[in-house]
Amino acid sequence: MATSQSGLTTGRQLGINAVHLSEAHLVQVYRHLEAAYPEEGCGLLVGHIDADTCHVHAVVPTENAWAHPEERRQRFLIAPEAFVRVEREAAAKGWQVVGSFHSHPDCPPVPSETDRMFAWTGWVVMIVSLRAGRADSARAWVWDEGAHLFAAINLVRTA
Repeated sequence: MATSQSGLTTGRQLGINAVHLSEAHLVQVYRHLEAAYPEEGCGLLVGHIDADTCHVHAVVPTENAWAHPEERRQRFLIAPEAFVRVEREAAAKGWQVVGSFHSHPDCPPVPSETDRMFAWTGWVVMIVSLRAGRADSARAWVWDEGAHLFAAINLVRTA
């Protein structure tokens, strides 16, 4: 497994190699995050994990509930009650919350130190770079607790 100087692994040692989501879901994510600009926007990914692939069946935009509005350009929080609501709705369909998405306004879609501090093992994190308020690029990651690193995984757009 190779490790970059930024603390990101390039291997896919965690079992999840890819996250699949539809073009429509990706557009929904982009629109929500663009509307939140210049603050970080956020939301949840709902679906299931099958062998080495995370399949997204729904994206659920949420409000950035970070307590200090002046810090929302670099911080986000999904309110616990929003998380629980989405978790219950997903379970009713036989799905689960498999990860989250958020934006990095005018920064690359690479996990920040704050992302590392709040990372969960096996949780898919999709980060979207916004440049001047428009979605520029997106990448998906999973956290490797043992190595204390994020591993890049494939973000696959489906029909």
